[in-house]
Amino acid sequence: MDYSITGLFEAFSEAPRPNFNEITTHAIDECTECKELSRSFEEYSVVDVPDTLLEYHGNDITLFSSKAFRYYLPSFIKYAIEVPDSNAHENILYNLSPDDPNSDFWSGRCDQFNSYEKEALISYLKYRLSICDVTEVNCIDSGIKYWNQK
Repeated sequence: MDYSITGLFEAFSEAPRPNFNEITTHAIDECTECKELSRSFEEYSVVDVPDTLLEYHGNDITLFSSKAFRYYLPSFIKYAIEVPDSNAHENILYNLSPDDPNSDFWSGRCDQFNSYEKEALISYLKYRLSICDVTEVNCIDSGIKYWNQK
């Protein structure tokens, strides 16, 4: 099974770009990690984030605000497909398969996605299911179920 990176970016074409103060969940003057993340991503559009930055911040996806998560997610997915042993690869699954979908964190984070974006995420998860290790099956199935119900 192949996955269309072009289709992914097309599906997310309406996602608004966050400004510097909208990139992370914490106030940047109170959290050095969030300040670094915001500074790292502020100059890049979704299509030109360098791979080195995606690798370095692959574990920081949960620190993105809802707006930044939606906007930069295609970059992380593209990188995870191209570099399956990257930091982003496993963290994408965690961020698309909520453990408690009714929590404020997850509902606020995922309610903003439009139908095209949801379909692209479901397609990505199905692609991951076709190539995954047996240890990822439950997580991926959970993610597919979650996004189908959104």
